[in-house]
Amino acid sequence: MYCEVIVDINNRNVDTTYDYFVPSELEQIITVGARVIVFFGNSLKRMGFVVRIKESSTYDAKSILEVVDSESFISSELFNIIDYLYKTNVSTYFSCIKTVLPSELLFDYKKDILLNDPSMLPTLNEEIIPKFNKNNIWHFLPSDSFYNNIINKYVKDNTLSIVYKLKDSSIIKTIKYYYKNSNIDLKILEKYNLLELLDKNVFYNNSDLLEKGFSSSNIKTLVKQNALSVKEIEKKYEIDHKFSLEIKDITLNEEQEKAYNTIKDGFNTDSVFLLKGVTGSGKTEVYIKLIKEVLKSNKTALILTPEITLIAPLARRIISEFKDIAIFHSRLSSNERLSEYLKVKNKKACVVLGTRSASFLPLENIGIIIVDEEHDQSYIQSSSVSYDTIDILKYRCFYNNCPLVLGSATPSITSYYNAVNTKYKLLTLNNLALTSTLPTLKIIELDKLLASSESSIFSAELTKNISSCLEKKEQVIILHNIKAYSRMLICPSCGYVPVCKNCDVSLSYYKTSDTLKCHYCGYTISNPKLCPKCNHELLNKHLGIEEVEEELNRLFINARIMRVDANTTTKKGSHEALWLKFLNNEADILLGTQMISKGLDFPNVTLSCVVLADASFRNPSYDSVFSSYVLFKQLIGRSGRTKQGLSIIQTYDSNNICIQSLEKDYNYIYNKIISAREVGSYEPFVRVSQILLVGDSFNTLMNYAKDYVKKLRKIVGLTVLGPSLAIIPRIKNKVRMTITLKYSLKTEQLTEYLRQIFINNKEISTQFYKYYDNFA
Repeated sequence: MYCEVIVDINNRNVDTTYDYFVPSELEQIITVGARVIVFFGNSLKRMGFVVRIKESSTYDAKSILEVVDSESFISSELFNIIDYLYKTNVSTYFSCIKTVLPSELLFDYKKDILLNDPSMLPTLNEEIIPKFNKNNIWHFLPSDSFYNNIINKYVKDNTLSIVYKLKDSSIIKTIKYYYKNSNIDLKILEKYNLLELLDKNVFYNNSDLLEKGFSSSNIKTLVKQNALSVKEIEKKYEIDHKFSLEIKDITLNEEQEKAYNTIKDGFNTDSVFLLKGVTGSGKTEVYIKLIKEVLKSNKTALILTPEITLIAPLARRIISEFKDIAIFHSRLSSNERLSEYLKVKNKKACVVLGTRSASFLPLENIGIIIVDEEHDQSYIQSSSVSYDTIDILKYRCFYNNCPLVLGSATPSITSYYNAVNTKYKLLTLNNLALTSTLPTLKIIELDKLLASSESSIFSAELTKNISSCLEKKEQVIILHNIKAYSRMLICPSCGYVPVCKNCDVSLSYYKTSDTLKCHYCGYTISNPKLCPKCNHELLNKHLGIEEVEEELNRLFINARIMRVDANTTTKKGSHEALWLKFLNNEADILLGTQMISKGLDFPNVTLSCVVLADASFRNPSYDSVFSSYVLFKQLIGRSGRTKQGLSIIQTYDSNNICIQSLEKDYNYIYNKIISAREVGSYEPFVRVSQILLVGDSFNTLMNYAKDYVKKLRKIVGLTVLGPSLAIIPRIKNKVRMTITLKYSLKTEQLTEYLRQIFINNKEISTQFYKYYDNFA
């Protein structure tokens, strides 16, 4: 028996399967999708996945060394998804496997450098002598790669040897438990009378026994004497939630009931439903009733949300309603992620809640898949192996013959286009579930504010309304989508702007550390304060969220202000802790970036506002107007969930389509955007992708780019634009150039051709970005 194995090396030169002989003693336990250990290349041990089992091979195949798992970690359904990812990306097959499986199932590789003759240590290069420990072993670190040339020279003359060690990242930790045997020798019982303190059929861990008076040596002796037996039990890593459960007994209104029944009629089909419901219309209640119905048939349910911020509010409802829940997202610890993954794999979870990565969990017998806030760009993975989560879920629905429900108050243009053209089934919720009226919207023009000599970025009207809310013990949400203290510093005299020495971008100012930092490469310098050209004081331009927080503290001295952004949510559990704190009225004002605008329900919030709307819709993206509209609409919906609310938007450009659309029906902006996209040839009419080329030399890069363009223009159905410098022409001292592709042919056809023309070259790197707007 033979098997085809894909090894865990992410390199195009070895992007294929390799045949291995299966020894007779392993034939009964090896399965497709299992992890195996094999020799690869120069007798290096590598982990790989079995892709296929067959009876014969035309190669002189090496033998499988070890079968790590007696069961498959990649089902036929997941293999089909991996195949799809491989066909629609210019990536290696193993990188597609890495995308689907959690990193905890992969192996770590440790590299040791051994000194073959200890007496040779003084003769080595003086730079590497301190690297060896007392056992003459150098535990090689990634940062040591600088010494590779020196090491290779010594390896060739047999002074040094390299040894690679494999470590299984997925090993579950166990805890030793002890229990008293029923038949204990009387002499042992007399000598160790503490045994009488132990109850029969009760398990005690080491700490329990020490508390009862046993010593460590006692425990070891009693185990040897068979007075105590040992059992290793898998350590459980339960996710520690701080919130209390929220059990609601809600009767669906007429609109909700109609949506529920329509989707229920679509059970056991792979229909796609677009549930378009205004913010506060009760989409979550429809989801919960649908899941209840699915579980009655002993099927499972998957529900996704775009942001980790939204996990806790949804988990609070889901855990209150259902048992056997698994929660999966990137902020879990490694042990928690593996524990939740195995919970799903071992069929101990009937409902799974997670972010994008949860779409690949090995959930079986799925009865419904729900995508909340389906419009969100977080569902698109744009780096490395790129994919749209909704495309993955459509396949899973087809495989499991179950419906896909896409929920949003502001559907993506493509989803709504599919619904209008009957590819999806459109369901609408136009009425609020708990209040009778939508929040009042006010637009404040900042150019008039400046003309009236007001010095604060908070207009008099906004300040007045915030004060009013605070007096009434109500809460306020403020959106400002610019990180740091200031987007950049500028000299008002000569126009000088401090820029990164490695990238063609301005440095952002952080007041708390009084530093300037590049968001691309991390380059950091102290605040120069004075212009190096004319010695004038540098001023803030484009105020960041830290400066907005400072201004709030100045204006509202007694207010409890909580900031939520990338810098305040770095710790594990911080998203949930901050959400719960604001939910429990432990803060009066919630200031944050876009993460606070999505799907959060705070009953006491009666005012939501945007400090500077222009910061969003002025971005250099063909989709910036619509994405900003969605952001602001979502924010407006945070106000007045249980009582009348107000929303205030401050802008320099009140005539922008984004701002004008906020007081109109969704169809107004949809019609504007869809017409513009049809004329400009964008989604959903054609696919738009980009090729990014990165290198040291502009001339070398341009020559390769022109060669690519020449080859690409031979493809029928493909429009090629460029090459041109990227929006950010230089990052980390590397020149960046793009080629834009517009096409109606299938992505699989394009990527197959790109695999043929992309070359491995040390001078340049080439990447294919399937989703144009995420890169542009």
